[in-house]
Amino acid sequence: MKSPNRAFTPDLPEALRSLRKFADFDIENVICFHGGLVQGDVQHQFAALTA
Repeated sequence: MKSPNRAFTPDLPEALRSLRKFADFDIENVICFHGGLVQGDVQHQFAALTA
């Protein structure tokens, strides 16, 4: 999973705060409109994005 694209993310700090809200959920798959399907170790990938 790639980090939010700055060109399309007017408020990057808010986008990262929003991603952190998913930390408490047991997520197996994420379907991103612009990024395809993310599977496996989703929580770790979210944590890496928001570090």
